[in-house]
Amino acid sequence: MKDRISLLVNAFYIGQVIEEEMTPAQRTLNKSNLTSYYYQVCVRTYCIFEKFGLQQIYRTHWTTLTMISKLKSHEYRDLAQLGNLLDTSAIETLDSQLI
Repeated sequence: MKDRISLLVNAFYIGQVIEEEMTPAQRTLNKSNLTSYYYQVCVRTYCIFEKFGLQQIYRTHWTTLTMISKLKSHEYRDLAQLGNLLDTSAIETLDSQLI
């Protein structure tokens, strides 16, 4: 549990499967396989980092699943929408400048 990055990456991938590969019916059936806390934090992690990708998770220094779970609804929505405000070329430019 001490490996913060691995937890974030795993949550991202689980969130990706939930959001991208499952039908609504499958989501309902599989929701009982995870705790409600972990289900929510996985979806939130994926939605926040979706546009920025795993590279941004690896660049974080303090972000934890607990922090993501404690975000207020409006804070989560703002973070999730941030990626939509930036177009893909802007994100790629930022990535290349940071590497």
